[in-house]
Amino acid sequence: MLTVLVLGCATLSGGCASTWDAVSSRRFREKPFGTMFGKEPDALASLRDATPDMGDERARAFTRLQEPAKSGRGAAEQDEALQLLSDAATKDPSAYVRVCAIDALGRFGDPRAAEVLANAYRYAAGKPVPTTATTAVVGASAREPLKLDLQALYGAKGFAPDQVANIRCRAIEGLAASGKSEAVVFLARVADGQEFGLNEDPAGRDYTRQRAVDGLGKIRTKEAVLALNKVLAAESGRDVALTSLAHSGLKGLTGKSAPARPEEWDAIVQAGVEVVPAPSAVQRAVAVVID
Repeated sequence: MLTVLVLGCATLSGGCASTWDAVSSRRFREKPFGTMFGKEPDALASLRDATPDMGDERARAFTRLQEPAKSGRGAAEQDEALQLLSDAATKDPSAYVRVCAIDALGRFGDPRAAEVLANAYRYAAGKPVPTTATTAVVGASAREPLKLDLQALYGAKGFAPDQVANIRCRAIEGLAASGKSEAVVFLARVADGQEFGLNEDPAGRDYTRQRAVDGLGKIRTKEAVLALNKVLAAESGRDVALTSLAHSGLKGLTGKSAPARPEEWDAIVQAGVEVVPAPSAVQRAVAVVID
């Protein structure tokens, strides 16, 4: 049966990746026919039942998890889902489980998700820390803060540099997709090199900064324009990649086609620039051909 499934999939992405996860999971080993042909269990219920060692099951549940509030479920389940995501995204011993939780957070519209994503970035190294902290919940003053036990479940060595960069960049993608002002502030700090520890892997740091600048270009707010303008001014003549990404983001957000000269963009921004609507798929395709 496994041979037939693999032959029917040209690539292990999208639905095929889900098929592969299913046949490689503990649930498949225990109940193969029920796993392949039965109805997928409720993601939140699966996460409640999964033990810490069931990484594959938990990762699959996170990929299926939808925001409870968007489907009419109660506030208690919304809080529970966010707490589960916070725990997994910031302290799970598996980098893959963290990424799945971070991707799920990127689908949440809850204002608290932005702060959890920022914490997922900050604790991406997977190393033990000396204290226990509590997240500052964004826009949720009427609710209890999400508890974040930073000592639990960490390995002594932490994750490899490429895994750390991947976790961070997925958190950046989720923050950019949120479009929130808090995301602009955080991504601007990453772009400026402020959200890194000592002895960081240089390649991972540079790539992460680039993804942060690219993320700013996806947030259609005036605050993002200001942040990109600062990156352009700071990196012009120093870092070609960051300058190019900042320039591209400024053009995309403002609809202006000025060259990548800080003085010209300063004048545009000071004149009171407006953010233009996102281009359509056709417009993006035409822009690629012209470039």
